[in-house]
This record gives sequence, structure tokens and C-alpha cells, in this order.
Amino acid sequence: VMQRCGASRSCSAVCCVSRAAGLIHVFGYKGRNVNVSCRYDEGYESNEKYMCNDPCGNKDVFTRSQNNQNKYSTYDNKTSRIFTVTISDLRLDDAGKYKCGVNRKGRKDLLTEVKLEVKEGK
Repeated sequence: VMQRCGASRSCSAVCCVSRAAGLIHVFGYKGRNVNVSCRYDEGYESNEKYMCNDPCGNKDVFTRSQNNQNKYSTYDNKTSRIFTVTISDLRLDDAGKYKCGVNRKGRKDLLTEVKLEVKEGK
């Protein structure tokens, strides 16, 4: 159950997400799941989306919109234009900088920076 925490935050029992221009902060607890939701502009609904470790070279990509793995699962809501990556069973070493990307086929990809903080479980 989501509850509004203020103009730019939405919180749940598991995590809290806040947005600044081009930056998404995500907080989660060790051993739990966290959702990272990345918005994208109209016109990119059919493009591949992905999440990667910063600096986000090809070898840094760990999940794509057509690919669900054990630790990472994805969902692309094309109506709301929100690509969501769920990271399961958070570990303290999952904390760090990531990027959400939209593949623009022959042009520079659209990237949004994500900062994930993982805290000891309660």
C-alpha cells in the first residue's frame, strides 16, 4: 500500500523513493525487495529499456525490459510510461549508483541516474 509522503516522495513499508531533476533516490532494507521506477517520454513505448551499473557501458547492463532474472525483474507500463525494475533480496553491497536507460537505436540513449541506499533490515 503506497502512501504519499510529500510533493516529491512516495513511500511504502519497504522503501522510499524521491526524485530530483534527472536523479532518483531509492531506499530499501537488507533482505527485502525494492522497486526502481523510471519515467520516460512519449514516443519511446516500444524501445528497449534497461538498468545498468554506473558508468553504464555494455558490460554494466544487468537487466533489460525483455529479460527477467532471479534477482532482477522488470515491468514496462507503456500507458504510464514507467519502466520498473524490482531488485529482490537486497544486500548491503547492492547500494550504489545505477542508471535507467532507454535505447534510442542509433542515437545516444536516454539515461536517468539512480542512487540506491540499502539499510539494515528492521
